[in-house]
Amino acid sequence: MVPPPRSRRSPQKPVTPPPLAATLREASPAGLLCRADAPLPELTRVTIDVVLPAAPAAEGDEPRTSVALTGVVVGCTPLRDSDDFELALRLEGLPPRAQARLTALLEPVA
Repeated sequence: MVPPPRSRRSPQKPVTPPPLAATLREASPAGLLCRADAPLPELTRVTIDVVLPAAPAAEGDEPRTSVALTGVVVGCTPLRDSDDFELALRLEGLPPRAQARLTALLEPVA
């Protein structure tokens, strides 16, 4: 039997999802829960720009710090009575300073 001819096309490139609007509902150092205006398939890798509030002035940081986070969609559920979706994202490779800042923001105030 003769093998099928090899395609001269290059392999398909990963599809980058279009930007979507999302509102943060819950956060932890391990992941985010967002309300989004469009669904994303599970295991889709996404980059999220998160603006964190200022750290104490003693650290000398700018008033707000934008951090680009990489995550993977681990759940996508349509919301009842809405056209929106709930996205669960597992964060990957969070920089240590961003991890510390996010953890501090999420700790309950005593």
